[in-house]
Amino acid sequence: MEIGARLFSILAILVIAGLQLGAWYLGFNGQVTVLTTTSIVGLLAFATGLKIDLKK
Repeated sequence: MEIGARLFSILAILVIAGLQLGAWYLGFNGQVTVLTTTSIVGLLAFATGLKIDLKK
């Protein structure tokens, strides 16, 4: 399960980095979208981490 959690966090970071690059092209509106998406991804990663911890 630990490998899955690490892979998930790496994927989340890559997604956020990709969105950040997209925001750089789109300007301010893109930045707002990135902040919203980042918070959603962060919450999902946190919830997934909790589930993995509870399974142990």
